[in-house]
Amino acid sequence: MKKLSIMIVALILLFNCVVFADQLTAEVIQSGNSSFTVELKLQAEKAPVVNVNGEVMEYAPAPFMQNDRMYVPVRQILGQNGYYINYDEKTATISAINTLNNHYIVMQIGNKTYTSGQSSYQFDVAPIVLEGRTFVPVRIMYSMMGFNVDYDEATNTAIITK
Repeated sequence: MKKLSIMIVALILLFNCVVFADQLTAEVIQSGNSSFTVELKLQAEKAPVVNVNGEVMEYAPAPFMQNDRMYVPVRQILGQNGYYINYDEKTATISAINTLNNHYIVMQIGNKTYTSGQSSYQFDVAPIVLEGRTFVPVRIMYSMMGFNVDYDEATNTAIITK
């Protein structure tokens, strides 16, 4: 019975090591003549990072992951990029214009159609509101402003370049 218990524990450990390999650390904390104790720690998922032209950006509220997408706060990003923002509460529509280049962006909460300049785009997700703030996937947000967007899965980093 003891061998069966050890085998079951070993299989569980092996399974966890395979499934959570990039998030699992192990440390031998006690060893004796015929036994040892191993402490396994499952690390939290790496926080999302947005890197714009080599600079790590700080956003409040912070970006978050949902359904394998990195969401970022709309108002802060538009403001940092020279856009003036208007929100129409009746239609839940966000309109933003950059007066330097006359580029505008329009999006509506719950609507998957976005307008950037003279073109409209249909995406598979709409802007969402959490705790009174509007969020959009990082790829959509920066692409609409003309940036290139790449993603490094290993570091959970969106790499944005102009």
